[in-house]
Amino acid sequence: MAVSVLAEYLKDVAKKQKTVFYEDVAALLKLNLRNPDDRQTLNAYLDEVSTEEDNNNRPLLSALVVNKKGANQGFPGKEFGKLGRELGYSHEDGELDEMAFAVEQINASFAYWKEA
Repeated sequence: MAVSVLAEYLKDVAKKQKTVFYEDVAALLKLNLRNPDDRQTLNAYLDEVSTEEDNNNRPLLSALVVNKKGANQGFPGKEFGKLGRELGYSHEDGELDEMAFAVEQINASFAYWKEA
């Protein structure tokens, strides 16, 4: 249930051509990011949403969930890059430019869902 709520929410965010902070998504799902179990749950939900999108040849919606502050402000967390590698988005040598990959997926999500 939470995963479907999250997927629909992120589709609406993409249609508006916006990103959203982890804190806002956690609040929507009634998760506390200070709790390690809740952080792990949120990451699992995001992975599930994007894996489903990838299985349907659509951009990874979890790219739209970004850090509010810190070195990666405005970008998804490290788990997003890990998911990209798991889904086969890395180069033959296993390398993945996480920032470029995030920008690519954000822009692809905007383009795809703008027309949907």
